[in-house]
Amino acid sequence: MISLFLIPLYFLSLDLKADHDIYLSVLEIDNQEMKIKVFSDNLKDALKNDNTSIEDYFRKKIKLQINNQKIEFFFKDSKVEGDSHWITFNLDTPKKWQSFHLEADYFMELFPDQINVIKVLGEKPQFFKLTKADASCSF
Repeated sequence: MISLFLIPLYFLSLDLKADHDIYLSVLEIDNQEMKIKVFSDNLKDALKNDNTSIEDYFRKKIKLQINNQKIEFFFKDSKVEGDSHWITFNLDTPKKWQSFHLEADYFMELFPDQINVIKVLGEKPQFFKLTKADASCSF
């Protein structure tokens, strides 16, 4: 569990370079907002490969259910930070969460070694590591 906690902290502090050998992202969910930090070149490659917009791409690649109900999300903004992008979506979630299920296989069609670190904030923060072999998490 410690290593999953350190991965997001390490990734958030990186001075990301365009030539990188790791395929890693961080997805944070906190109440009514979802933020995704990705390498800019990976985002560009995925959008070009899929021939779509940021919002459409992530809607295809991320499925979220809270309390067994599908949660819709809507593009809010995208900000460049060094060689990465922070992409923010608004969520329409219930106030109290009884159950949580997320599927997030973005970039995995291009990069088989992609790791998506999930951070779910709230009363009791949860951390997950998603890979191509296991691209979902629940609690």
